Amino acid sequence: MRVSITLAATAALLASAAPAVAQGDTYRGTLAQCPGGQALRLNAGQRYVISASSDSFDTVLRIVRRGGDGGVLATDDDGGDGTNSRMTFAPAESGEYVACVTAYGNVGAGDYTLSVEQAGPLPPPITRPTRTASASWQLFEGSLDEGDAEDDSTRFDDYLVTIPSGHRLIASADSTEFDAVLKVYRVDERSGEPLAIDDDSGGDLNALLSYAPGEGGDYIVRVTSYSGGRTGRYRLSVIQQAIPQPPAASSGAANWE
Repeated sequence: MRVSITLAATAALLASAAPAVAQGDTYRGTLAQCPGGQALRLNAGQRYVISASSDSFDTVLRIVRRGGDGGVLATDDDGGDGTNSRMTFAPAESGEYVACVTAYGNVGAGDYTLSVEQAGPLPPPITRPTRTASASWQLFEGSLDEGDAEDDSTRFDDYLVTIPSGHRLIASADSTEFDAVLKVYRVDERSGEPLAIDDDSGGDLNALLSYAPGEGGDYIVRVTSYSGGRTGRYRLSVIQQAIPQPPAASSGAANWE
């Protein structure tokens, strides 16, 4: 037997779902009963771990709002062990929701177990840094001009930077006159493929990249444009930053007195 649940069909099951039940329990059903769904009363802001398991078929678990428009709020296929489903779901609003279990690919049938448990709150984010470090940026004011060298029809300027061993390069290129692109090359391989490239990671049309070479030495930072033939002013910012090393493991046995 094959059972298929679509967004259109989901809207119909919302009205016929079983009465809401208390969470933190285990429910048993069969795949043939899925269009009825399992109604759950969930509280806003509370995190729930919802699981569906079966020895007969590959479960797919979906959560929808009862009485809603049928839109799927969360879905999971194999988040549990093997082909079982498991998800963490935190509703934005308190109310009744429907947990629907189907078979992956709409193939398979049999018994399944649905479980709902309250999960603990997320831990607070870390706000205090272990330590702080200061560094100085190198700033270059430049412009792409009609007479600059071209690579694939895009004009560019090359800058020589030295990256010490154990450091990473952080570079940004900002311009209000063209879509900036940054590339990093080995100093003796400027005609080859770049070691790193970025287009818009600096926000808007600005470029920002981080590159940690396998070994220290001289490298080229290239400022160019996304589209060919573009000219205009830009600012290049470069810094070589030491890569933090993990704390050394303590050696030697503790002394007990």
